[in-house]
Amino acid sequence: LNDENVRGYVINLRDITQRKRAETEQRSQFQVLQALATGEPLTEVMTRLALGAEETNPGARAAVFLLDGTRDLVTSAAPSLPDDFNSWIGEFWKREKEGFFGLAALSGTRIVVTNLQDKQHGEFVSSYMRKAGIQTLWFQPIVSHNGSVIGSFALYFPTAMEPGEQENSYLAGVAHLCSIAIERRRSEESLRRATESAELANRAKTKFLANMSHELRTPLNAIIGFSEIMRQQMFGPLGTERYIEYTNDIHDSGRHLLNVIDDILDISKIEAGRYAIEEEEIDFAGVLRWSIEMMRARTIEKEQTITLSLPDEMPQLRADQRAMRQVMLNLLSNASKFTPVGGQIDLVSAIDDRGNLSLSVSDNGIGIPADKLQEVLEPFGQVDDTNARQHGGTGLGLPITKSLIEMHGGEFVLQSDLGRGTTAIMTLPGWRLVWLGTTEKAATPGT
Repeated sequence: LNDENVRGYVINLRDITQRKRAETEQRSQFQVLQALATGEPLTEVMTRLALGAEETNPGARAAVFLLDGTRDLVTSAAPSLPDDFNSWIGEFWKREKEGFFGLAALSGTRIVVTNLQDKQHGEFVSSYMRKAGIQTLWFQPIVSHNGSVIGSFALYFPTAMEPGEQENSYLAGVAHLCSIAIERRRSEESLRRATESAELANRAKTKFLANMSHELRTPLNAIIGFSEIMRQQMFGPLGTERYIEYTNDIHDSGRHLLNVIDDILDISKIEAGRYAIEEEEIDFAGVLRWSIEMMRARTIEKEQTITLSLPDEMPQLRADQRAMRQVMLNLLSNASKFTPVGGQIDLVSAIDDRGNLSLSVSDNGIGIPADKLQEVLEPFGQVDDTNARQHGGTGLGLPITKSLIEMHGGEFVLQSDLGRGTTAIMTLPGWRLVWLGTTEKAATPGT
């Protein structure tokens, strides 16, 4: 100012109220969404939203209400209102639920009242509002995605205040955010209850199947055993050829039914997590040869040819021998069942580029439609086709096979060309291989 060249000064003022309000609003919304994403309880989410609204609207006190099953108003959050506010609003809603205020709120209409302390609203309302220091109410119903009112958002002010265009937009935005939070939490709760019910039903089903399977196996063993005695005529001739034919039918039907029950028992154990894997070093090549031999009677009957191709150096396999035998019998049984008379079944085992053991079982049978490949891997899933239906079966063989392979850390895939055949490919991880002539094994899992 002592410089004669300085003749004055310029002051530049900028109103940043709206910018600060927008920043506060965005921060509040982010905190609410973060609380939703991290799984905080609904009351905590609503409290965050109410506190954010109070920060965005200085002087206001916020509340979030929900409608229960009987459409009564329940306070979800009112962090800055008096302690007795919850009981007061409950009584107020009982009085006004069927009145003008209640009907307007339930229809989704925004309500603005700027003279709550006036006696025209009745002593019950005006006296409480004077005691609480509240003059104005902005009441915004919360509407779900299907258009029904599920709650409300309210701002209370100590002085008479009318909302402008910006405030109306803010109320609508907060109510929409409340709707998202409420519906998401209720959907999660419904999903949780549905999941628990499904798990209970699944456990009950598994227990029922296991119990029924055991109950059915006991008389079946007797039927099979006595029919075997009669078929072999161990205590003398039956006398009539037709009786021998009938005993063969009884024996074969009993064996088939027992196999079905065993499959049901196995899948129920797998689903319940009670199928125990007993690992040991097994001769996998021997398992393959044993499985082919077990299928010999069926393949000879259908004049089918089975070939086996093994690598020059075949390692031992650390696995459950019973499970591996079951896998191979299921795959060979399927291949033979769906391959015509005179057909070809090829077993090819190899060590792939990653050091894993792969085995493919290929046939030139009827094949599986491309859109059914996934379905046949589900329990009781079968190709809905007369050519497949005539072969019978429960649809449990492949699901059991897939589960047993995955329990060994492996993978199982089906490839098929309708009318030309199917290839089932099993891959077991390299860390399960034990090479003969050395005590050094392949890498352990995760290394």
